[in-house]
Amino acid sequence: MTRPNLFLAILPRTAFFMLAWVGLTRAEPGALLPGALVVAAVVVLSLRLLPPRPLSLPSVHLLPLAGFAAREAVLGGWDVAWRALLPGQRLDPAMFRYRLRYPHGRSVLPMAYLLSALPGTLTVEVEDGELEIHVLDRGQDVQAMLADLERRLAAALPERKGGAHG
Repeated sequence: MTRPNLFLAILPRTAFFMLAWVGLTRAEPGALLPGALVVAAVVVLSLRLLPPRPLSLPSVHLLPLAGFAAREAVLGGWDVAWRALLPGQRLDPAMFRYRLRYPHGRSVLPMAYLLSALPGTLTVEVEDGELEIHVLDRGQDVQAMLADLERRLAAALPERKGGAHG
């Protein structure tokens, strides 16, 4: 565990509340100064109500997975848009089953959710350590993609002492 960094707590809160204010006021120029005052007060209040906590090791392990998911979402979103909008681009949907390596671990639901968040894939069912998945293109190497995603997720959720993975 490391000490919480106040700057790392203030920055995302300020950005979130400022974006919310700009959205609520439709970016009216006259609302920016009052918004800055309101955002400052709300950030201070949020720090009192929900003080920053030290980063734990599992949080640090999630960073590579978050980067991977963001990159895949952008690339996959572009691919889905390309296929849907351009004439002649064919969608070839299919259903697949995938047996998880850690079927009863704590990575089952995150795997299903993360898979559904990636464009072109959707988790249809989770049962007995297997995922049923809908994909937009049966030509892609689904088994390799899923094995890679499960490997990344296992690295992001390391084993806890005194228990099995998961």
